[in-house]
This record gives sequence, structure tokens and C-alpha cells, in this order.
Amino acid sequence: MKKLMMILSCLLSLNAFAGNITQTSLTIENLDPRLEMPSAHGANLIVNSKDKTVTLSLVLGAECPPHAECFVGPIFNNITLPIVSISKDKCNIVHIIAKKDLRTVDGELQQLNVTDNSKNTCFFPEQAITLVEYITDGFDHVNHRGSIQTDSSFNGGELK
Repeated sequence: MKKLMMILSCLLSLNAFAGNITQTSLTIENLDPRLEMPSAHGANLIVNSKDKTVTLSLVLGAECPPHAECFVGPIFNNITLPIVSISKDKCNIVHIIAKKDLRTVDGELQQLNVTDNSKNTCFFPEQAITLVEYITDGFDHVNHRGSIQTDSSFNGGELK
């Protein structure tokens, strides 16, 4: 009995920890070509409420020369940003904004806007359950083309 209680408490604590992290697979709706990731063919979203971060993980294919066999597995480009706000609107839609702005120190702005429609009480039949927008804004120091802004969008299933 003591062993059973210990196993049950371990399972409950694991379940409580799992509630801190929700994730879903995403479909790339529009990947801005200025991000220079032409081989991206999938994405995942992870919301970690314990660490207060959102991670967009882009799945990149290996770029192999033509007519060559390529044994490299998928490459992941992880974009992890701190959550700056979480809000809920009148339709019970959750809006999460995660962002890092390093423009004041010669860096770039990166922002993830996550819209969770899983508890939506209004009727939008053609809207995806999870919508993600990835925005960047920075200065091109290499080619001196001025400010470069990108806007990419993704959609997916319920955050679980």
C-alpha cells in the first residue's frame, strides 16, 4: 500500500508539472522570405508558463547539393522569448505576447503573438485553434539596406 501511494504521488506530481508546459504542432501559413529559411517545412510551439517563455521551433530540412544523398536529420531553429503579457478578451480568447527588444543595443526586435482559440465562446467557424505571428525588426548592418522587418504566420491545433 505504501508503494502504491508513493507511485500515485509521483504520477500526480508529474501531471502537475506537465500543466506548466503546453505545446502544439503548427502549419506554416506564411514564412517571410527575408528570414532566409527556405527549407523550413514545419513548426512547433511550446508555451512554458513556469518559465514564462514561448518557444517557436522551426523545422528546417537539410540543404544538400543536387543528386547527392543527404543523411542529416532535421535541423531545429528555436526562438525562445519571454512572455510580456497574457490577456483574455470577451470571447474568452487568450492572447499571449512574448518579446525581446534589443534594438537599443544594435540588436533586433523579436515578437511572438499567440492567439489561443480553444476556449472561444464566439463563433468563428474557419479560424484555427492556435494562431501564431512571428515579427522581427532590425537594421541590416551587413548589406546596409536600412531597417528590415519580417512578419510570418502559423496555425495549429489546441495547445495541450
